[in-house]
Amino acid sequence: MVISLMNPVGGALAQLLSPTVGSPRFSVLILGIITTVVAFAALLLDDKPPSPPTYAGSKTPPPVMETFRSALGLARPEEKDRAMTFQERLDFGILTWGFGILVGVLSAFSILVAQVYGPYGYNSDTSGILGAALFIAGLVGAIITAPLFDRVFTHQLALTLHVVIPIIGGAWLGLAWAVKAHGLVPSYVVLVIAGFGSFMLLPVALELACEVTRSAEFSSSAMWFTANALTVFFVLISDDLRASETANPPANLNKQLILQGACALSLAPLILFIKGKQVRRELDERERLRDEARTANAEAISPPSGSVFIEDLPSQLLSRKSMTEDSKDSSAAETLKVEALVVEENVHYRLYRRRFVGVTALCLLNILGGMSGLWFSAISLDMLNPAGPLPLSIQNLRRLSITNQLAQQHQERHLHRLRIHDTLGATELNATFFSGYLALQCIFAAGVQVISGWLRYAGTAKSLSPNGTFALFLLAQFGTGVSQPFFQTLIPRYSEAWFGLKGRVTATMTMSLMNPVGNAIGQLLSPIGTVRTSILILAIITTVVAPVGFAMGERPPTPPTLAGSKDSPSVSETIRKMSWRERWDFAVLVWGFGVLDGVIEALTTLVAQVYEPYGYDSTQSGFLGAALLIAGIVGAVVTAPLFDRVFTHRLALTVKIIVPSLGVCWLGYIWTVSNEHSLAASYAVLVIVGFASFTLLPVALELGCEVTRNAELSGAVLWLSANFFGLLFVLLSGAFKAGPTANPPYNLRNQLIFHAACALSISPMALFIQGKQVRREMDEQEQARDTAEQAGQATSS
Repeated sequence: MVISLMNPVGGALAQLLSPTVGSPRFSVLILGIITTVVAFAALLLDDKPPSPPTYAGSKTPPPVMETFRSALGLARPEEKDRAMTFQERLDFGILTWGFGILVGVLSAFSILVAQVYGPYGYNSDTSGILGAALFIAGLVGAIITAPLFDRVFTHQLALTLHVVIPIIGGAWLGLAWAVKAHGLVPSYVVLVIAGFGSFMLLPVALELACEVTRSAEFSSSAMWFTANALTVFFVLISDDLRASETANPPANLNKQLILQGACALSLAPLILFIKGKQVRRELDERERLRDEARTANAEAISPPSGSVFIEDLPSQLLSRKSMTEDSKDSSAAETLKVEALVVEENVHYRLYRRRFVGVTALCLLNILGGMSGLWFSAISLDMLNPAGPLPLSIQNLRRLSITNQLAQQHQERHLHRLRIHDTLGATELNATFFSGYLALQCIFAAGVQVISGWLRYAGTAKSLSPNGTFALFLLAQFGTGVSQPFFQTLIPRYSEAWFGLKGRVTATMTMSLMNPVGNAIGQLLSPIGTVRTSILILAIITTVVAPVGFAMGERPPTPPTLAGSKDSPSVSETIRKMSWRERWDFAVLVWGFGVLDGVIEALTTLVAQVYEPYGYDSTQSGFLGAALLIAGIVGAVVTAPLFDRVFTHRLALTVKIIVPSLGVCWLGYIWTVSNEHSLAASYAVLVIVGFASFTLLPVALELGCEVTRNAELSGAVLWLSANFFGLLFVLLSGAFKAGPTANPPYNLRNQLIFHAACALSISPMALFIQGKQVRREMDEQEQARDTAEQAGQATSS
């Protein structure tokens, strides 16, 4: 605590001394002299004491990369015995994020305090006193509570976080209203509470991070890095959140305070998931008790005179003792390895509740990917406005987009939504660098999403030229396009690794539906405010959601099924082991999945252009698209549990029935659009199409895993096909659009005929699918064997 507090003390001393020592040149000279004198104190530091004070102090910290891999759940086999558990990784992720938020809010406020209170008529002296109150209350809080955590509440660090963080969050949120109050008393009260609580938590959070990681160097580095990064973020964003000169009062920072308060308060539900088991302290206390017992025994058996102390023992005896202890440790390690092998041979499959944490994380990340994909479709016209905040040219906007064309009323120019589907690139990255690492794939893709989000926001800077804006947007869109398919292709493999036979299809369905849900959310939220504000909102949402990638578990300690215990084979090995029949089935699945998904994506993108020539406005078109989406979600939610528990061996039969029915529906849809008197027929067909298509989504993904026995490869190839056909159908719409002399002008009837022809072409091929579920049969055999073994053990016992 004492050492950690010296950094803010140094900041306060610098602010006090720098204005009082003369000119800036002389002030910098004074700083140089102080630095030169104080720097020699580093020579007084010792590496470590001759005898360690605790068991933890006697251990050499593991390499940073080893702890980093452990924090991501990617520990190597030889590191498994000292790797972090899933709960410890979750604790460390929440601690790092919470520490960064609270320190960032505190530091940003201390920097901006004069700008916060200046618009309300308070001078810099008053603002300085308020900052000093925050700082002094923090020092008092830390000095009072740190000894208590050392001697009284030694095992209550996690409980302290559960209690104090909601109070701090409420205090920072309340500051937004305290600033506007008449008088400074509310501000003093709020700042004293925030300072006392924040400084009290500073050593608690650092200590608890050391406990869960067993590496003080790595934990403190990660936490202070996050704190400094978020401090910079809060300070930089203050200009964008500053009110205008016409506000009351002018140029106030009330939005900044609300953002900081909301960020601090958002930690309250997260912090409840921290368990904070203090393993390091437990080991230290156990070793201390053992050492005291040894000392007591030595005193009891030693002669009253001529006693020999440990310091007087020959070094040979000490080295012999250490060699004996090393051999015991080695023997214990070998015993653990043998026991692990025995457990592996007699494994009993089981499910873990934590699997739902990963499902939630993948759902949120797929929503995020869907939002990023369609965020710009509703604000494309604003981005083309020469007088707007982002005056992009039509040529640059076309270059930025390759998947969607949005028509302006009564014009022949086309806008494309800002989305790049680089699924092929994501698949190659997946296979080359991240094969088998579910958590690392998730973290990588989430990190790219965050970087892309802030690159977009950087592109909105008013000082940039249109070409500079275009360059940053292009780079951001490329990153978004590369990262989004990671979330899609992870779904089948995660379901296989964590879920049993009665939950795989439902889990796949739930996570797969989140991408279209994200599309809908993106279209609803993006028109909020100006283009610059809209892009800022997307960047903030991305930054808040992305850390859930750290909650992804690599794989459970005990697999749920036989398939879940196996690593995914390579591409060449997968193809080599597939029979000719399985290759045919997979090829039909890839073609059919791509066509049916591409047709739906193209229709939802072009629905306004399909109905506009017949006199329907964009609102009516939007309702039709919503009917398709809602019917699909209902269909998937209703049918997925049935495929898990009732129609478990009827996946191929389902494909043979539904695919021809969808082809007929798409064919009939051509005439329903031409019905100028009613939309009832269009609603009926789209509801059927949505229900059936979304029902097939998890079925096709699951059947692809069955025939390939490789969830990663099958998911990646199926989504690659879907994105390719979605892109193809949208790009072809310009060629299929009728001319101005057609009846009605500019209709897309030829596009709908092409959609129907492609959908119908799958029907005869789908009838020849055999779809033998080899993976499920093997899992069921292993499950029956495991049940029989457990029953035999229960009977014998």
